[in-house]
Amino acid sequence: MSHAPLGFYTDEVVSGYVGRFILLNGKDLYGNAWPIFYFDKFGDYRTILPIYLSGVSTFIFGVNEFAVRFPPAFFGALGVIPMYLFTKQLFNRNIAFVSSFLIAILPWHIILSRAQSEGIIGLTILLFGYSLLFFGLRKRRVLILSISAIILLLTYFLYPAFRLIVPLTVLPLPFLQKVENGGLFLDFSSYFL
Repeated sequence: MSHAPLGFYTDEVVSGYVGRFILLNGKDLYGNAWPIFYFDKFGDYRTILPIYLSGVSTFIFGVNEFAVRFPPAFFGALGVIPMYLFTKQLFNRNIAFVSSFLIAILPWHIILSRAQSEGIIGLTILLFGYSLLFFGLRKRRVLILSISAIILLLTYFLYPAFRLIVPLTVLPLPFLQKVENGGLFLDFSSYFL
């Protein structure tokens, strides 16, 4: 399993090279100064934040395959924690243990965490944002809700699908209400009246 995924893919090479190039020169290969939304790789508009993370990693670990693959591997391993926190708030501790165990051993998660995959980084950040959002709603803490909003906005720069997923999952929350005692959603009407 130490050789999975097999090979060093061109997307990984480009991510490490472009990230390092931007950090050294202050602009990308096309002369755009510090791009914040995307990098144009021949019409494939890749999100830029994972590229920056790979660039920073090459300064820490040197210019090699490990350095480019480290950020997604780190966030993939870290993803077990927000998965536990998120499912614990929705269900209970037993289901949270099972879900965090499953994400730790799922082959697709392990393989994508070992390759330069911005989806794994985005998933970890998304789960942290949702965990803080539900915690802030339960405890009625505006500061925690503000931090979760910033984290969920950060996913915009990590993976294109989250630009649609986040609004579609956050906007219905004010309309959800508690059905039974002990549930997550207490009464959101006090937030909006």
